[in-house]
Amino acid sequence: MTLALYGSHRFGKRHRCIEEGRNGLTIRVANLWPNRMIGDSTLPVTERLTWSSYEPFTKDTPLLKSGLLGPVTVETAETIALP
Repeated sequence: MTLALYGSHRFGKRHRCIEEGRNGLTIRVANLWPNRMIGDSTLPVTERLTWSSYEPFTKDTPLLKSGLLGPVTVETAETIALP
């Protein structure tokens, strides 16, 4: 099951995102390409993951805001049946 979250949302059983029993949550965070290149500029050439004939970034270039920007909260709750 794939679940994409954007903004401030709450999902529960009524949204059919979770099922009875054990459920899992995977969070994948993406980075911006310039940040990858800035990080690579701190490595020896043989260890870099990126390559470009144009290198506008150096190890001193500030990183761009990217990925999972907070605050982020993952909450769980237990439901109890009333008599």
